[in-house]
Amino acid sequence: MDEAKTVTEEELEEFIPHTENMFSFNATSRLSEIKTDSFVIGSKTDKVFDFELIKELAEKSNSKSFFYENVGHSPAFETPEYNRRLLDFLLS
Repeated sequence: MDEAKTVTEEELEEFIPHTENMFSFNATSRLSEIKTDSFVIGSKTDKVFDFELIKELAEKSNSKSFFYENVGHSPAFETPEYNRRLLDFLLS
């Protein structure tokens, strides 16, 4: 197993502005412009992303969506059927 890499001070200094910009960026008003088929998979109990925001993303972008009931932030790792749901969407 590989040893975990420690982030350097320089890398951290480069990363911080990106995270700060992420919190000020809001494209919600443009979600309806998405014309491509899209699929939003989320969780009602996600501790990282607020469920209401994920639901709004799906609704305003006219996306197909599926929301897990008792799953955390990483349904791809927490649920055995995640890959099947994603594959079904991609093949539809």
